Amino acid sequence: MEDDKAEMGQVITARVRRAYERFTCDDTARIPFALIGHILLITAVGTSIAINRMDVRAAGSMTLDTGITAPDSALLYAEADLARALNYAGMDALKKLGETPVIVPVNSSEYNTTGSVEEFNMNWAKAMMNRSLFLYLESNYMYDSFVYKGYTVNVKPPGHWSDFKLHRVRTKLNRPLEPPVLAPGDSGYDTYWLASVPMRVEVRSTDTGRVVMDRNITVSTLVTSRYPMLRDLTSEYGERINGTNAAMAEVTAIANAYTWARGYLQYYKTAPRNIVDNPGLESIVNGALLLDQGFVFNSVDPMSLVEYVARSRGTSAADAYTNTSLVNGSMKIDTRQEAFNSTGDPTNASKFYFAEKSRSYNASSIMDELNNGSGSQVANKINEIMTASYSAMMYTDVSRRQYDIEFGEHDGYPDDDGASAWKPASEPVLLNITNRSGYMFYGELWSIRWVRDHKWHYSYERCDTIDSKSVCKIVRVYTIVQDYQNENVTLRVFNSSSSDYTLHLNTAGTSNRTVNDVADAFYTKDVLVDFISNDTYIAIEPTDSNLEGTIAVYIGGTFNTGKMDVVKTYGLTGATLKWDTLDGVVRTSEGKWSAEVAQAWADEITRRINAEVSSNSSINFETYPVPSDMMRAVASDLINQIGTNESDYVDKGKYYGNGSYESAGIKTVSLVREWYVDEVKYRINKSYNDVADTIDSELDRNMSEDGAANAKSAARNGAKLMDSVIFPIGLTMRAYPVDSNGTAAEGLEAWSENVTIALDQEPDYLYMNQSNKTLITLGVRNINVFGPTGIPVLPTNPMVMFNAWMIEVQGKMNKFTVCDADNEVHPNPIFGHEAQVYVRREGEVLDPISGRRIGYNQPIKFGFTTGTFIAVPPGKPIGDTEKGIIETSPYFGEIK
Repeated sequence: MEDDKAEMGQVITARVRRAYERFTCDDTARIPFALIGHILLITAVGTSIAINRMDVRAAGSMTLDTGITAPDSALLYAEADLARALNYAGMDALKKLGETPVIVPVNSSEYNTTGSVEEFNMNWAKAMMNRSLFLYLESNYMYDSFVYKGYTVNVKPPGHWSDFKLHRVRTKLNRPLEPPVLAPGDSGYDTYWLASVPMRVEVRSTDTGRVVMDRNITVSTLVTSRYPMLRDLTSEYGERINGTNAAMAEVTAIANAYTWARGYLQYYKTAPRNIVDNPGLESIVNGALLLDQGFVFNSVDPMSLVEYVARSRGTSAADAYTNTSLVNGSMKIDTRQEAFNSTGDPTNASKFYFAEKSRSYNASSIMDELNNGSGSQVANKINEIMTASYSAMMYTDVSRRQYDIEFGEHDGYPDDDGASAWKPASEPVLLNITNRSGYMFYGELWSIRWVRDHKWHYSYERCDTIDSKSVCKIVRVYTIVQDYQNENVTLRVFNSSSSDYTLHLNTAGTSNRTVNDVADAFYTKDVLVDFISNDTYIAIEPTDSNLEGTIAVYIGGTFNTGKMDVVKTYGLTGATLKWDTLDGVVRTSEGKWSAEVAQAWADEITRRINAEVSSNSSINFETYPVPSDMMRAVASDLINQIGTNESDYVDKGKYYGNGSYESAGIKTVSLVREWYVDEVKYRINKSYNDVADTIDSELDRNMSEDGAANAKSAARNGAKLMDSVIFPIGLTMRAYPVDSNGTAAEGLEAWSENVTIALDQEPDYLYMNQSNKTLITLGVRNINVFGPTGIPVLPTNPMVMFNAWMIEVQGKMNKFTVCDADNEVHPNPIFGHEAQVYVRREGEVLDPISGRRIGYNQPIKFGFTTGTFIAVPPGKPIGDTEKGIIETSPYFGEIK
C-alpha cells in the first residue's frame, strides 16, 4: 500500500510538472507568452492601485490648510475628479477617433461646421466627450450622489458639445534618423489636445439643505492621448508618398541605381536585355514606401520589411526573416548591391558600374576640332592675328607755302572781274627729299608754278540821239591777263596706326583693341623667342623686320602713284593718300616664323590641358543623376581648372611689358596664346552645354515639360539618398513643444518626452499581380522613352548616347495602423492599458451617439510619375530590347 501511494505521488508530481511546463513554455517561440500575459495582468493591477493611491494623496494634500472649509474641500475634490473624468472622456473619444477617423465627411452632419475634415473630427470628439461626461455626471454628480463631510456637490452637465473647447498643443520631433533632403515635420505636429468645458456647480448642506455655494467653473485638462500626433504623422506620410514629393524622390533614387547597374552591364555585355522592368519596379516602390515610413515615423512595419527583403533578394519570407539582422534597431540595405544582384551577374555589374562612375571627361576632342590641320580654326586665327600684327595704316601729310604772286599788267583796266582757277603753269619740280626722321618716314619738297586768267575792265558813258531823244549808257571794255604764283609743296609720310587688332574673347566676353603697341614697330630687330615641340624646349633668335617693309611698299606704291595728283591739286592740305596694308598689300612674309611658333604653343597648351585637366571624380552619375546636370557640371569644372592655370598657359608677361610688345611676331604669338586658351574654355562651355540643352529639350519633348522637370527634381533629391537605405524599427524619438510657427518653447514650458511608433501595413507587400486580386494594390507602367537604341547627343560629334524611362506608379495600402507604442493610456479590462492607434482603411464611420453614418474612412492612396536616365559613351545602343517600349502591369489604372 505504501508503495502504491509513493508511485501515485510520483505520477501526480510528474503531471504537475508537465502541466507547469505546458503553462510556462512555448516551444514554438523564444518567449513564454502565457507567463508574460500573467505578468502583464499583475503589473496592470499594481499600476492601477498605485495611481489610485497617488490620486488620494494629491486630493488629501488640498485640505492641509486649516483655512479651507469643508464646502471648499468638497469643491476641490469635485474639481479634481471632474478634470480626471474629462481626461478619460477625451481619451475614450480619441480612442474611437483613432480607430475610425473620418476622412470624407457627410456634408449634412452637424459636425461639419466649417468644411474642414480636421474640424469635423474635433467636433465629433467633443460630442463623444460630452456624452461620456454626461453619463459620469449623471452617476456621480446629480441627485446628491457626491457627499463629503456633510455637503453634497451637484453639477449641471454642459448643454451642447459646442461648449467644449479643444486647444492644440504642438511639438517637434528630434529623430535619430533624419533624411538628408525633404525632412519631415518642419513646423511640428499637433500632439495633444487641451480640453476645457464650463459647468454649473452647486454645494449644499446635507443637514439643512441650504445651498452654500453656487458658481460657474471651467474644468480643463490635458487629454493624455497622442492621437493628434498620430493623425498628423499619418497625414504627412500620405502626402509624402503621393505626387511630386519625398517618395517620388526615393523611388527615383533606388530606380536610378537599378537603371545604372543594369544599363552599364548591358552596354558592355549586352545583357540584361531589359534595363528597367516592372518586377524590379514593384520591389523598388515597396522599398521606397518603407524608406519614407522610416523617415517619418522612425519605424517601419517589420513584416513588410521581411517581405521586401524576400522579394528583392528572391528568397522566401522565412529565409529573409532568419537572415535579417538589425544594428541599433535598424536594417541597412546597400541599394547598389541589390541592383547588382538583380542583373544575375553582380560581379560584372559592379565592375562596369564603378568603371563608369570613375569615368572622367576632358577637352581633348574639342581641342582636336580646333586643331584639325592647315585649314583649322587655329591656323586661320593665327593667320588673321599675324596679318594684323604686321599691318600699318599710312598717310601723307600735305602742307603748302605760297610766294611770288605775279599779277598781269592791267593798266587802264582798274576794275576786277574775277579770275579762273589756278592751273599748273608747268610740271612740278622736286626740290628736296627728306629721309626718315623721328615719326616721319619720308618727305619730298616740290615747287610748282601756277597760272590763271584774270579779267579786268574799265567803264565810260556814251550818249546817242535816238528819235530826237538823247539816250545814254555805260559801256565796259574788258581785258584778260595772266597771273602767276609760285608755291612750295611739302609731302611727308606718317603712320596713323600699327598692328591694329581687336581681340575678341568669347569666354571673357570682351573685345580688346590692341594698336600701336609694338615697340619700334618700323625697325627690323633680332628677338629671342622660345617654344616647346614634341616635349623639347627650343629657343630661336629670328630677325623680325616688323613693319619696316611697309614703308617702302607704301612709298613705292600709293605715295609715288598719287603724289603728282596731290601736288597738282591746288589748296590740298592735310592727310591724304591713306593706305592700310590689310586693304592692300599684306606684309606677312617676314612674320612666317611667328605663325610657326604660335602653332607650336597652341600644340603645347593642348598637351598641357590634356595632361592636367579632367573632370573631378565627384562629378559622376551618382552625384549628378540628371545627365544634363552632369554635362554642365563637367563644363564648369573643366573651365575652372583651365582658369586656375590660365596665366601659365597664356604667359603674357613673357611677351608684353611697359605697355608694348617687343615685336610684331612676338605680339602674334602672345595674342594667339591668349585667344586659344579662352577659345578652348568657350568651346568646352558650348559643347557640354549644347549636350545638356539637347538632353533637356528631348526630355521636355518626349516626357512633357512638367513631367521632365518633376523627374529631374526627384532625381536630384534622390541623389542624396544613394549611399544606403536604412529601415528602422521603433527608434525612440524625442518630442519638445513648439508654437504654431514651429519655434521651440523656453523656460518651464520646455519639457520633452519620448515617442516610439509601431506600424502595421496591410498587405505587408504591395503586389502588382496576384491570384488573389484583393492583394493587388500596386500598378506600375514604365516607358522606354527613346526606345531600344537610345539617342546620340550631337554637339558636333556624338559625345554620349542617352536614354530615359518614364515610370508611372499608383497604389494603396488596404489598411495602415499607427500605434503610439510607448504611451499606453487607454484602460483595458484584461491587459490593464492599451496604446492609442490611428487606422486608415476602407469603411463607413458610424456615430456611436446617434448610430448614423457621418462619413467614411479611406485607405492611404498614392500615385506619381517620375523617370530615370542613363548616359553611356557613344558607339553602342542602350535601351530595352524586349517586352516592348511600354510595359504595363495587369491592373494598372484599376487601383481604386
